[in-house]
Amino acid sequence: QFDHYTADKRRWADPEDPDTIAYDNLFPPRDDTALGAYADLEWQIDPRVKVTPGVRLDLFRSGGASATSVSPRLQMTSQVHKRIRILHAFGLATQPPSFILPLPGLSIGKLQGGLQTSVQASAGVEVEMPLGITATVTGFDNVFLNMSDTLSVQRPTEALEDDPRSLGYSRGLEVYVRRRFTAKL
Repeated sequence: QFDHYTADKRRWADPEDPDTIAYDNLFPPRDDTALGAYADLEWQIDPRVKVTPGVRLDLFRSGGASATSVSPRLQMTSQVHKRIRILHAFGLATQPPSFILPLPGLSIGKLQGGLQTSVQASAGVEVEMPLGITATVTGFDNVFLNMSDTLSVQRPTEALEDDPRSLGYSRGLEVYVRRRFTAKL
Protein backbone atom coordinates (compact mmCIF):
# COMPACT_ATOMS: atom_id res chain seq x y z
CA GLN A 1 0.00 0.00 0.00
CA PHE A 2 1.38 3.40 -0.99
CA ASP A 3 -0.16 6.62 0.36
CA HIS A 4 0.75 10.27 -0.13
CA TYR A 5 -0.41 12.73 2.54
CA THR A 6 -0.60 16.49 2.49
CA ALA A 7 -2.64 18.75 4.73
CA ASP A 8 -3.79 22.26 4.01
CA LYS A 9 -2.14 24.82 6.23
CA ARG A 10 -4.46 26.24 8.87
CA ARG A 11 -5.78 29.48 7.41
CA TRP A 12 -5.27 32.60 9.45
CA ALA A 13 -3.31 30.62 12.03
CA ASP A 14 -0.23 32.08 13.65
CA PRO A 15 2.72 29.92 12.47
CA GLU A 16 4.40 30.49 15.86
CA ASP A 17 1.34 29.30 17.83
CA PRO A 18 2.14 26.04 19.74
CA ASP A 19 -1.15 24.45 18.62
CA THR A 20 -0.38 25.20 14.96
CA ILE A 21 3.15 23.79 15.30
CA ALA A 22 1.83 20.65 17.03
CA TYR A 23 -0.82 20.13 14.33
CA ASP A 24 1.71 20.55 11.51
CA ASN A 25 4.12 18.12 13.24
CA LEU A 26 1.39 15.48 13.75
CA PHE A 27 0.23 15.52 10.12
CA PRO A 28 3.35 16.32 8.07
CA PRO A 29 3.35 16.00 4.27
CA ARG A 30 4.85 12.58 3.52
CA ASP A 31 4.74 9.30 1.64
CA ASP A 32 3.73 6.19 3.61
CA THR A 33 4.39 2.61 2.54
CA ALA A 34 3.06 -0.63 4.01
CA LEU A 35 4.18 -4.00 2.66
CA GLY A 36 2.94 -7.28 4.09
CA ALA A 37 3.13 -11.01 3.47
CA TYR A 38 1.30 -13.85 5.21
CA ALA A 39 1.83 -17.60 5.08
CA ASP A 40 0.25 -20.49 6.94
CA LEU A 41 0.33 -24.27 6.88
CA GLU A 42 -2.65 -26.49 7.64
CA TRP A 43 -1.65 -29.59 9.58
CA GLN A 44 -4.28 -32.31 10.03
CA ILE A 45 -2.96 -33.92 13.23
CA ASP A 46 -5.92 -36.26 13.52
CA PRO A 47 -9.11 -36.71 11.45
CA ARG A 48 -10.79 -34.48 14.05
CA VAL A 49 -8.02 -31.96 14.83
CA LYS A 50 -6.47 -29.41 12.48
CA VAL A 51 -3.71 -27.00 13.55
CA THR A 52 -2.82 -23.99 11.40
CA PRO A 53 0.40 -22.14 12.33
CA GLY A 54 1.04 -18.94 10.42
CA VAL A 55 3.21 -15.86 10.33
CA ARG A 56 2.75 -12.35 8.94
CA LEU A 57 5.69 -10.11 8.03
CA ASP A 58 5.15 -6.35 7.69
CA LEU A 59 7.30 -3.37 6.73
CA PHE A 60 6.05 0.15 7.41
CA ARG A 61 7.67 3.39 6.28
CA SER A 62 6.43 6.89 7.04
CA GLY A 63 8.49 9.91 6.04
CA GLY A 64 12.03 9.05 7.12
CA ALA A 65 11.18 6.37 9.72
CA SER A 66 10.72 2.62 9.24
CA ALA A 67 9.38 -0.22 11.36
CA THR A 68 9.12 -3.97 10.78
CA SER A 69 7.15 -6.68 12.51
CA VAL A 70 6.86 -10.45 12.64
CA SER A 71 3.43 -11.60 13.84
CA PRO A 72 3.05 -15.33 14.57
CA ARG A 73 -0.41 -16.91 14.76
CA LEU A 74 -1.77 -20.31 15.71
CA GLN A 75 -5.26 -21.68 15.13
CA MET A 76 -6.76 -25.04 16.10
CA THR A 77 -10.05 -26.54 14.95
CA SER A 78 -11.42 -29.63 16.70
CA GLN A 79 -14.35 -31.58 15.25
CA VAL A 80 -16.27 -32.77 18.32
CA HIS A 81 -19.39 -33.86 16.41
CA LYS A 82 -20.12 -34.16 12.70
CA ARG A 83 -21.84 -30.74 12.87
CA ILE A 84 -19.93 -29.08 15.75
CA ARG A 85 -16.39 -27.67 15.82
CA ILE A 86 -14.44 -26.03 18.63
CA LEU A 87 -12.20 -23.14 17.49
CA HIS A 88 -9.15 -21.70 19.24
CA ALA A 89 -6.77 -18.99 18.00
CA PHE A 90 -3.82 -17.09 19.41
CA GLY A 91 -1.51 -14.57 17.80
CA LEU A 92 0.08 -11.16 17.55
CA ALA A 93 -0.94 -8.25 15.33
CA THR A 94 0.82 -4.92 14.73
CA GLN A 95 -0.06 -1.62 13.11
CA PRO A 96 1.35 1.91 12.94
CA PRO A 97 0.15 4.54 15.44
CA SER A 98 -3.41 5.63 14.80
CA PHE A 99 -5.41 8.80 15.35
CA ILE A 100 -8.12 9.14 18.03
CA LEU A 101 -10.87 8.43 15.48
CA PRO A 102 -10.20 6.24 12.42
CA LEU A 103 -11.08 8.80 9.74
CA PRO A 104 -10.19 8.26 6.06
CA GLY A 105 -7.18 10.30 4.98
CA LEU A 106 -6.25 11.24 8.55
CA SER A 107 -3.15 9.32 9.57
CA ILE A 108 -0.46 10.20 12.10
CA GLY A 109 3.00 10.44 10.57
CA LYS A 110 5.05 8.96 13.41
CA LEU A 111 6.80 5.61 13.56
CA GLN A 112 9.54 6.77 15.94
CA GLY A 113 7.65 5.42 18.99
CA GLY A 114 7.29 1.99 17.39
CA LEU A 115 4.28 -0.01 16.29
CA GLN A 116 1.13 -0.73 18.26
CA THR A 117 0.93 -4.44 19.15
CA SER A 118 -2.04 -6.60 20.06
CA VAL A 119 -1.87 -10.02 21.71
CA GLN A 120 -5.06 -11.74 20.57
CA ALA A 121 -6.78 -14.87 21.85
CA SER A 122 -10.16 -16.36 20.99
CA ALA A 123 -12.22 -19.49 21.54
CA GLY A 124 -15.49 -20.43 19.96
CA VAL A 125 -18.02 -22.99 18.79
CA GLU A 126 -19.14 -23.44 15.18
CA VAL A 127 -22.33 -25.36 14.40
CA GLU A 128 -23.56 -26.56 10.99
CA MET A 129 -27.32 -25.99 10.96
CA PRO A 130 -30.05 -27.00 8.50
CA LEU A 131 -30.48 -25.15 5.17
CA GLY A 132 -26.73 -24.68 4.73
CA ILE A 133 -26.49 -22.23 7.64
CA THR A 134 -23.41 -22.08 9.85
CA ALA A 135 -23.51 -20.32 13.23
CA THR A 136 -20.37 -19.36 15.15
CA VAL A 137 -20.11 -17.90 18.64
CA THR A 138 -16.63 -16.70 19.57
CA GLY A 139 -15.30 -15.08 22.72
CA PHE A 140 -12.15 -12.98 22.41
CA ASP A 141 -9.68 -11.29 24.72
CA ASN A 142 -7.11 -8.89 23.25
CA VAL A 143 -4.35 -6.99 25.06
CA PHE A 144 -2.98 -3.87 23.35
CA LEU A 145 0.61 -2.73 23.94
CA ASN A 146 2.27 0.53 22.95
CA MET A 147 -1.03 2.13 21.89
CA SER A 148 -1.03 5.70 20.61
CA ASP A 149 -3.80 6.74 22.97
CA THR A 150 -3.54 10.51 22.91
CA LEU A 151 -7.07 11.12 24.21
CA SER A 152 -6.84 9.53 27.66
CA VAL A 153 -3.18 10.09 28.52
CA GLN A 154 -2.59 13.83 28.15
CA ARG A 155 -4.16 17.18 27.38
CA PRO A 156 -4.75 17.66 23.62
CA THR A 157 -1.86 20.10 23.00
CA GLU A 158 0.60 17.93 24.91
CA ALA A 159 -0.66 14.82 23.13
CA LEU A 160 0.04 16.43 19.76
CA GLU A 161 3.59 17.36 20.73
CA ASP A 162 4.60 14.08 22.41
CA ASP A 163 3.92 10.50 21.43
CA PRO A 164 2.25 9.08 24.56
CA ARG A 165 1.75 5.33 24.66
CA SER A 166 -0.52 3.23 26.83
CA LEU A 167 -1.91 -0.24 27.45
CA GLY A 168 -5.45 -1.39 26.72
CA TYR A 169 -7.65 -4.41 26.26
CA SER A 170 -10.70 -5.54 24.37
CA ARG A 171 -13.00 -8.36 25.41
CA GLY A 172 -16.15 -9.48 23.75
CA LEU A 173 -18.39 -12.00 22.14
CA GLU A 174 -19.01 -12.29 18.42
CA VAL A 175 -22.01 -14.07 16.91
CA TYR A 176 -21.72 -14.85 13.20
CA VAL A 177 -24.42 -16.58 11.13
CA ARG A 178 -23.85 -17.26 7.43
CA ARG A 179 -25.30 -19.27 4.58
CA ARG A 180 -23.40 -20.77 1.65
CA PHE A 181 -23.80 -19.09 -1.75
CA THR A 182 -24.23 -22.53 -3.28
CA ALA A 183 -27.49 -23.03 -1.35
CA LYS A 184 -30.74 -21.90 -2.96
CA LEU A 185 -32.11 -18.63 -1.65
